[in-house]
Amino acid sequence: MENKQFFYISEDRCVACGRCALLCPESCIEIGVPYVIDQNKCVFCGTCFNVCHKGAVEKREN
Repeated sequence: MENKQFFYISEDRCVACGRCALLCPESCIEIGVPYVIDQNKCVFCGTCFNVCHKGAVEKREN
């Protein structure tokens, strides 16, 4: 079974700047407290991970 990579937003490190949500090509990041990545819409491109200047987006394997 292949492990799949998922992205999650750390509530502790997120400063709600909106950068990840603005740049997500699939518009799958819901703005709120905390921001949430809709795993059903996410294509795992890593844009959110790469643009977060606070390191709040984490990669996890499932």
